[in-house]
Amino acid sequence: MKTLDMKTLNKKTTLTDWVAALRSGKYKQQQGTLKGAEGYCCLGVFCSINGKEPEVSTDEGSIELYTFCKNSIDNSFLYCEAIQMNDQGKSFEEIANFIEKETNYGKPDHATV
Repeated sequence: MKTLDMKTLNKKTTLTDWVAALRSGKYKQQQGTLKGAEGYCCLGVFCSINGKEPEVSTDEGSIELYTFCKNSIDNSFLYCEAIQMNDQGKSFEEIANFIEKETNYGKPDHATV
């Protein structure tokens, strides 16, 4: 099992930052692409807060950015479930709640996922 620490996801951002961005109201949500004409998927938000702004696309988007997200999040279950939740129409709030639950967000110890 992979141990996730909310404070050390990668050098530029943390899961805490991602959760805050998802809840911020700054990003409109869209399914099926990292960033489309209507908004972002949850991984598009992750890219954006890491300074890797996705281009508007009508298809899935850049494989390089998906790879960046997968390597940065470094937890296949969390990565895949976030994509699935987004594309099934779950809100950013629901996705943020899931991230918190799966990582024991706010708990003093590391989460085992």
